Amino acid sequence: MDQNKYYKRGNKAAKEGKKRENNPYKLDDKTWKLLRKRTYWIMGFEDFYFSAKRQELERKLEREARKRQKYKNKKKKEKLKHRKERRKHRHEKHKHEH
Repeated sequence: MDQNKYYKRGNKAAKEGKKRENNPYKLDDKTWKLLRKRTYWIMGFEDFYFSAKRQELERKLEREARKRQKYKNKKKKEKLKHRKERRKHRHEKHKHEH
């Protein structure tokens, strides 16, 4: 454990036989409620984050991203093809005029 000054103070108090309730660093009810909410949120997050479901979700998101990229590439190809056809058509039209 990282032994900062508060850790050392707590350790010293325990050695002196002081009770845990004598902690000089007290929190009000509002702060305790906020800490509880935060702790439960973190527990819920980590429970999912480190679960198999998360890995499934990541694979699903990766598949969807690949599909989107494939669709974009297809659209880009079609656009380039259309552009080439328009140029070709303009070029042929220009030839006939001369």
